Formats: sequence, C-alpha cells, structure tokens
Amino acid sequence: VIIIFLIAIFQAHGQSLGKLHGNVEQENEVVDGKVTPQVKSYLTYELHKKVGVYCWLQTNKNFSQVYCGPTFSPKAFVQVGVAAGVQTGKTTLRLAGFVWVGKGKFSNIFILETRGGTWYRDVASFQASKHFTVSFVRERFTKDGARLDYIIPKTKNKFSVGGEYYFATRTARFGLRYSF
Repeated sequence: VIIIFLIAIFQAHGQSLGKLHGNVEQENEVVDGKVTPQVKSYLTYELHKKVGVYCWLQTNKNFSQVYCGPTFSPKAFVQVGVAAGVQTGKTTLRLAGFVWVGKGKFSNIFILETRGGTWYRDVASFQASKHFTVSFVRERFTKDGARLDYIIPKTKNKFSVGGEYYFATRTARFGLRYSF
C-alpha cells in the first residue's frame, strides 16, 4: 500500500520512475517433524538512480509482519535500507534495516529486525552456475546453516526452488519462489 501511494505521488509530479521488482515465496519450515507453511514477499521500487523504497511481508499461522522504508545505493555494489512497520504480538511496532553488498558472483545481505524481539539474518552467497546459488546462512535462533537455490530452466528466471538446513537446531526450510 505504501509503495503504491509513493508511486502515485511521484507519477503525479511527472517523475521518471524505475520498475517494481521483488519476489513472492511459499516456504515450509520443518522443526521436530512439524511443518509450518508461510508466505514471504520482498518488493522494491527505484525512485531515482540511488534512492528507492522497499517492503517486506511475512505471514504464517504463528506470526505476521509487514514493514516498508527507503533504500539508498551509494554505489552499484552496495545498498542499505531502513524500515518501520507492524507485527502481530504485544509489541506491534517493527523496525528493520539491511545492508547488501555484491559484485560478480558473490553477494552478502545482513538483515536486522527489532521491537518485539531482536532477530537477524546474514546470508553470504556464491552463484556457482547459471542455475545454482550456494549460501552460508547465520540466523538468530536457528544458528548456522547452508542454503541451495536452483533457478528452474525455461521459466525466464522467474521461478526457483530453494532449501536450507540449520545444523545445530535441525531446522529445515524449503520453498518455491516467483521473482519479477
């Protein structure tokens, strides 16, 4: 909603805008044999060459959150963002931020969320081939893990499947992602 509002404001003022990018993922988390399905989405919109907005949405039967905010890219290989939003639970305000760096086949993103509990996720990735990306993931509560993503051929890089496993907590996640 916030992104649509910002787009409408800039279009009304005749600004030249970028394109909406993002993904929607249906993911299943498996802990102690129990499967929890969830839906996640990341949306980003470039307002100017270095400035944009983003939103993160996540929902499952136990928890939901949405937050949006500005992004800034001082160089092509780095982007930072901060956001505010709402979540389920006693503390409804959710604050978040991220730093992404990438060049060539390597990238890293660090995400921090706070209010209602602090959570972080750090993903260091290597694009091993046209279709495979391997990542090392460090996440609060689930600890360290490995991730493998596979872009499905003949879908114009729109669909991918991914899975990750956290060794210390024996937590697995797998899902299907649509990117645009």
